[in-house]
Amino acid sequence: MRKPATLTDPQHLQHKNASDDQLIRSICSTLSNASDDYGLTGKSIIEQTEDIKNHKAPSCSSLDSFRGETCFHTSISVLQVQRVAQVDWFIGVAGIMSFDLGSRQSDVSLYLRSNIPGQKVYDFMGWLAFNNTHGNREAQIRPHRHDAVPLIFFDDVQRDVALRIAAKYSACVVETSNQGGCHVWVNTDRALTENERYLVQKHLHKRIDADAGSISGEHFGRMCGFKNWKRGCWVNLLATTDIKPLAITKPMLADVHAEVHRKSEPRYQVVSDLTVLTSTGRDSSNSGQDWGWVNEQLAMGADRDSVETELADRAASRGKPRADAYAHRTVENAIKKLGL
Repeated sequence: MRKPATLTDPQHLQHKNASDDQLIRSICSTLSNASDDYGLTGKSIIEQTEDIKNHKAPSCSSLDSFRGETCFHTSISVLQVQRVAQVDWFIGVAGIMSFDLGSRQSDVSLYLRSNIPGQKVYDFMGWLAFNNTHGNREAQIRPHRHDAVPLIFFDDVQRDVALRIAAKYSACVVETSNQGGCHVWVNTDRALTENERYLVQKHLHKRIDADAGSISGEHFGRMCGFKNWKRGCWVNLLATTDIKPLAITKPMLADVHAEVHRKSEPRYQVVSDLTVLTSTGRDSSNSGQDWGWVNEQLAMGADRDSVETELADRAASRGKPRADAYAHRTVENAIKKLGL
């Protein structure tokens, strides 16, 4: 049984009692079933729960300026309801089986938890909440980077556009700023590799005026129900819908076999795989290969966050302890060496 998160526990969720779990499930189910009435009108999940309360359904109180107030007669935070609803959509609608979670402090460092099985994601909400509350770290989520998944992502989409997308396709809309900027996850009719996601997002992002710097195919989105320290507001779940997947057409994947040239579009491209350095005199150890690859990627204009995330993934896959700290330190040293 999944456990609701708290804002204070640094390791695990605190399980109050079975009725809390049942109430969260009932709230999320009611919100999903009421999407035609509430989810596409521009109301947030917080506002929806208030409306549902007034209709005598299982409910939460409204969240006054997103201060984490709780449901009537329970200790369940409305923020917890949002988190569960977002993850449930990823698993139940998009069929995501594995996740990466990030706890980022601006552009300084990234704590990465990689390849987490879907049902285990809930166990990390307390870790994200602790870092978000006590370390001013942003809470982020994505499907596991190296999985092919039926999902694409867009950043900085205006609220009205995002809700229109969710009214037509199965989508998860997360409002990330008071100015109405949204993250939009859209379910697709086939699984897409990282490079295919990049190509589809590149093909579509201009049509909805989404951020061109977030179409690389491995980008993190924000977890709702956490503080956005960059914008000084709370991240709010606007809608989760299960209507129909977006059909992927050949024009969207026309360049799927083309080489990605990072020099021409340095911020939009997928970071290339780690390569073995075989030249005479080079360090052939894992760390030596990592160092050479990081320097090469940064010198070519690669996005530092993408390089750090990729390196942490690869280091963790070979069992290196504290892979995220190792990746951050390696990238930092390379940046200093290159004078970037």
